[in-house]
Amino acid sequence: MPASISSLTVTEDPPSVTSIVLNAGAVGATLGFCNGMATGAISGIAGAVIGAVAASVAAVQPQASSRGASPHPATPDGRYFAVRGRLWRKANPDLSPERSDELVRRLMAARRAMKRKGIDPVQRQALRDAVDNAKRALGERGAPWWDDGAPDYNRHLVKNTPYADWHAALPQP
Repeated sequence: MPASISSLTVTEDPPSVTSIVLNAGAVGATLGFCNGMATGAISGIAGAVIGAVAASVAAVQPQASSRGASPHPATPDGRYFAVRGRLWRKANPDLSPERSDELVRRLMAARRAMKRKGIDPVQRQALRDAVDNAKRALGERGAPWWDDGAPDYNRHLVKNTPYADWHAALPQP
């Protein structure tokens, strides 16, 4: 006799890790996902149901990159991601993972250093320059990293760009 589902819980904490807990009467199952990869086991009567739900969740998980998963939707051409209705240029995908990781380490070190108290104006400007240099080397600032002549919409409101229809069609949170 098939069991009925008494509860289904899907949580994301942090956003790249999804846990699914399914209770079917006295039998339950838990499955975790990290960047779309299963990290737990399925057992019991709930296995078939949670497996189907898990496949659906995996299909919508953020895509991983060398810099980690992003909860923000990326444009179909992969040039930008959208945050609160604004486009932000993504890093150049042609950078090697090692180079990208090194630049991100430099960027984050400079950002952390800027938060320290007692930094004099000269040091602060040097840290700002380090942030800017890292972002330019990553391709997030400066000349666009693509070479097809398409304009740069970095920091533009999505609704004022050719990506407006794409953004409007995204599922709303």
